[in-house]
Amino acid sequence: MRTRKMLCFFVLPFILFVQSSFATHQSVLTKSQNSPSLDQLNNQTVALEKQILTLKHEVNQLKASSKTRASRTTAVKTSTNTLAPQQTHKEAIRDGQPTISMRTLWPHYITLFTSPAIGLRSTFDPFDLIVNLPSMNEDLRFLKQRKIINERYPDSQLSSYRPVVELSGLVEGQALYQDPFKGPTKTDINLTGAQLDVLVYAGPWATGFASFAYDDSPPMTSGRRINNSNLFVGRAFITIGNLSRFPVYGTLGQQKIPFGRYRSVMVTSTLASELFSTTARALLIGFSKGGFYASTYGFKGDANVSDAGVNQWGANIGYRFENSTGNYEFGAGYILNIADTSGIQDNGNSVSSGKFAGFAATSGTEKIAHRVPAYNVHAEIYPGNFFINAEYVDALRSFATKNLSFNCHGANLSALTLETGYIIQLKRPVLVGIGFNKSWDALGLMLPEDSYFAVVSTSFWKDTLESIEYRHDEDYSRGDMANGNTASHVANMPISGTGGDGNSVTVQVGIYF
Repeated sequence: MRTRKMLCFFVLPFILFVQSSFATHQSVLTKSQNSPSLDQLNNQTVALEKQILTLKHEVNQLKASSKTRASRTTAVKTSTNTLAPQQTHKEAIRDGQPTISMRTLWPHYITLFTSPAIGLRSTFDPFDLIVNLPSMNEDLRFLKQRKIINERYPDSQLSSYRPVVELSGLVEGQALYQDPFKGPTKTDINLTGAQLDVLVYAGPWATGFASFAYDDSPPMTSGRRINNSNLFVGRAFITIGNLSRFPVYGTLGQQKIPFGRYRSVMVTSTLASELFSTTARALLIGFSKGGFYASTYGFKGDANVSDAGVNQWGANIGYRFENSTGNYEFGAGYILNIADTSGIQDNGNSVSSGKFAGFAATSGTEKIAHRVPAYNVHAEIYPGNFFINAEYVDALRSFATKNLSFNCHGANLSALTLETGYIIQLKRPVLVGIGFNKSWDALGLMLPEDSYFAVVSTSFWKDTLESIEYRHDEDYSRGDMANGNTASHVANMPISGTGGDGNSVTVQVGIYF
């Protein structure tokens, strides 16, 4: 390019000189009017003038290109310098400082990128990535992220040119030592998680999300467990809304029903999550203004009193705020029937065991005598490096004895989660947490009565998480018994408490993007 530019500058004066010479020669010939090549000289002059105009145009283009490159280089340097290397994703969002010029790149180049949002540096730990955000009210979190981008970078015109895709995912492995309530100890090494999340901004008002996950459960029949490494769609939904313009939004698809919070620092699941977490194909209408949020939803549940269509609904409400002392969130929820929760639909027993295996064992076991509504309250308190997670879920009615029983009466299910801990600022932040979980009348769902845990987590490398958890479980008393819907005309064998204790140690390593 530089050579071409130099040639243009040297050749142009020469051509001008030639043009002048030809013009002088043409004048002489005209005066004498005895030259036989006058027409030929005129044609050559016209051709040279055209070449001069072409060269002038190319020179102007080269000058403009040089200025554009210089301005872009300056813009990139200035933009990059505005964000210090140690600045986090959250700080970049707060300060509105892009690492590159979104106004320049977004309309013409960027359509696919990894979490977090374009132009923002991710934190050293992976908690700012989509795959690690709580799955409850997930649609609302995506809308808020979009609102932040729209407000901080109003000229970026997110997805106004063409759809924009944001990717996130994880790969997790665990090593396990377990001493159960009864029987021999168990050890295992397993790939426990592989997930790809795809978030699509299809237009100013439309957002889509799909989460593809890997199934690490053993095969139902004998055989190698890697033969069951199937992929499935965990969640997939469409959200119509734009919080920058209107506080109401709607979501349709397979999603985590916003009943409960179930946020935890544990490696394993809390008893409340195992018992009451619900995934369904639902229609949700939500509202968000400032820190306040609320939603109502409906879906067709599998457990039913009759063969009606949409037979489930619920609502949740909450308020989230932050100040100079920390971050806080409080919320509550209600659901018409807890019979569709994951822990009640499938308790881990096989149908062939002769014991209650959950309402999803057969179509016949989905029939229940009446609905069992429940409520949930939760709080998250994060003052500085200290944190508290608290949650309580309680059924407002007992199940019919023939559907799910505990000690010869209908089970009245409840669960409690209490966690606390501290983040120690060493060379790498280290989270230390302890907690207590309790369940009531959940023996028939193969859950312990009490659970205690301690966990330590850190990130030795960027976007990784290394954790070790010790968990102590206490089973229901030896005299306790439970049962549930039978899958045949033959009564189930009762599930009995052991009165024993169980201990486990879980080491987990994960990489996230």
